[in-house]
Amino acid sequence: MVTRFLPALSASAKLICRFITMAPFRELPATTASAASAMTAETDKSAFPKVSTFHPDTARVSTRTVTADDRASVETLLKAEGAMVLSIEPIENRLARSLKIKNRRRKVDAGLVCIELGGLLRAGLTVSEALDSLAHRDDHPNVDVYRRLYDGLLSGLPLSEAMKQVEGIFPGILVAAIQANERSGRIPDALDEYAKYAQAQEALRKKVVSAAVYPATVIGFGLLVVLFLLAYVIPRFAMVYDGTAMQMSGPTRILLAVGHFIHEQGWGLLVGIVLLGVIVADQFARRNAAQRLLNAIGGVWPFKKLGERFQQARICASLAMLTRGGYDFPEAMRLASPLAISASTRVQLDAARERILEGVLVSHALMQTDFSDGFAVRILQAGERVGDLAGSFDMLAQTYRRELETMLERTMRLVEPILLMTVASLIGAIVVLMYLPIFDLAGAI
Repeated sequence: MVTRFLPALSASAKLICRFITMAPFRELPATTASAASAMTAETDKSAFPKVSTFHPDTARVSTRTVTADDRASVETLLKAEGAMVLSIEPIENRLARSLKIKNRRRKVDAGLVCIELGGLLRAGLTVSEALDSLAHRDDHPNVDVYRRLYDGLLSGLPLSEAMKQVEGIFPGILVAAIQANERSGRIPDALDEYAKYAQAQEALRKKVVSAAVYPATVIGFGLLVVLFLLAYVIPRFAMVYDGTAMQMSGPTRILLAVGHFIHEQGWGLLVGIVLLGVIVADQFARRNAAQRLLNAIGGVWPFKKLGERFQQARICASLAMLTRGGYDFPEAMRLASPLAISASTRVQLDAARERILEGVLVSHALMQTDFSDGFAVRILQAGERVGDLAGSFDMLAQTYRRELETMLERTMRLVEPILLMTVASLIGAIVVLMYLPIFDLAGAI
């Protein structure tokens, strides 16, 4: 059958080769060639849709679209018009840049941005010069954020408002601290304060996460072993017992029945577990469900005390930063209230804020709402006497942080062996129940 079509295929190939080498394809007409060259010359030019310029005559900054061969041509063209070029953004980078911004939005470290920007400001650069310098670091992971901040400044926004335009990166307390220090010119101090605050909070978060990794690993591995025993090992033991007249205890019968059920309905159970996991993940992604779970965990000893110390350390550190930045205490409490994990803590802060607005001292208001204990009240009273509440809250934050680290270490020393013994006992109980009929038979013999 194949040899029958070979002559036809050979003839078709010859015709295709002859068609390709025809004269019209070897030499283009003059009109076509000129049109092609004009099209090529046109496509060689790039459109720069975001060219920011400053016009000395009108003292205004404007953004326009310019089509030219390269950046140098854009600058030459605009200088001939009497304009000063501030920044140029080529069109080919906009899509990639927007995708990078979406991918990096969750990965941007606001503390690192504060460290880099604050360092340049302390070196003598203005805010716009510092952001312009950082925006030209093409290989930097935060370059898109710097460019968006710089564009915000060029449009006439202050730094705090430009930070608000970059959604999902800069927290509210940082924006508030910058806004409070813009009038006094202490932006570098605000950036340094937040950088220290972010580093301390990140170190605290890493300690909490690392402390939870080992228990989660033990529980996960133990559940996998239990599922393997129930789904694979026990059904095969049940096949051995099915053909015998051995007397089995009630727990062993239940265990074998569970093993049979898992073995026969394995795929259905797997689909159900996956669906349940998706539902739980979806509910946990919503703040209300996650908040209820955290509240439930926070009410269990010893996690309740850990949660209280963690919240107090975060809130006191933020209050210290905001009051040092120039905010009055009620406004600082309003900005720091969203940092509370539990709803009860937010209620305490709101109640304390209302009392402070009524004229009650900060130390007394926090004590009346049970947010602070006797130790914290005395520290705050000392700060009120010398007029340094920010220093008092900073000291409380450090104290609570050290207490939390100590409590984490002690809790893990207690929880880890309990978890190991629980998982080992569960696996051992399953194995003993599997072999119990054999032990009974050996005892009868």
